[in-house]
Amino acid sequence: EKVGVATSIVRLNVGGEHMATALSTLRARPESLLGRMFDPDGRYGELLRDDTDAVFLDADPEAFRVILNYLRRGRLVEHGCLPPILANKVRAEADYFGLDELVVDGGEDMCADSVAGAVKASAVALETLAEKFDDVIEKLGSVANSLDSVAGSSTEVSGSLDEIKETFEGLVAETQDTSYWPVRHVKGIRCIKFDGN
Repeated sequence: EKVGVATSIVRLNVGGEHMATALSTLRARPESLLGRMFDPDGRYGELLRDDTDAVFLDADPEAFRVILNYLRRGRLVEHGCLPPILANKVRAEADYFGLDELVVDGGEDMCADSVAGAVKASAVALETLAEKFDDVIEKLGSVANSLDSVAGSSTEVSGSLDEIKETFEGLVAETQDTSYWPVRHVKGIRCIKFDGN
């Protein structure tokens, strides 16, 4: 059974994977095999269907997704270069379906455009990263300045502690020299001086 013109969405079973697309996408290149297969006035004949009534295409589903995206947008839309194995599959399927422009566009030139886009995106990402790195360097500088202030303060505190220690040592020495003896008192310790008699 042919697909009618009124049918706007076509359910596909591509190599066992179900997909759906607009009829206009499949007819985007009328001279191609896909265009002829889905032309209601064409002479292609009855389309093979699976048990869900989806049109069955005996093709690689991963490659066919790339082809569908190409037919939808008129260009390869995948980010970066296609992996070589997938690119070869796409070329083979595009050749089978009569999409000669995709076979040519899927070559080095189209890949170079994708690489140029990826390089530009990487440059922008690196610039953003450099700005963040500059922010981190600035914050590290602030931390270093704070540490210098703390170090200066700690030197002052250390000096004060040294003075307190010297004063305490002096008091201990004076206490030993003048024979002060600790005596227990209700509220603490008090010292009584004996004059040695």
